[in-house]
Amino acid sequence: MEDLVKAIFARMSNIKKLQKKFMLTLLAVLTVFQGKATFLNMERYSCASEKRFRRWFRRKFDFSISILNYLCKRFQAILNL
Repeated sequence: MEDLVKAIFARMSNIKKLQKKFMLTLLAVLTVFQGKATFLNMERYSCASEKRFRRWFRRKFDFSISILNYLCKRFQAILNL
């Protein structure tokens, strides 16, 4: 999964290095634990603090356009095999 996420971020030129690092941490944490995804729970299962999660969640991040475009191209390539 990490390789797929890195490939998606490589195609997104508007994402900075720190934002990429945070998103990788976030996605890794969300795959590890069950239950509510509160900032406190995410802190327990990662190296990031609750404060860091709160700060990053205040910022805008456009998932829809870039990620969906990449995934569509990726799945089309797989289906054409």
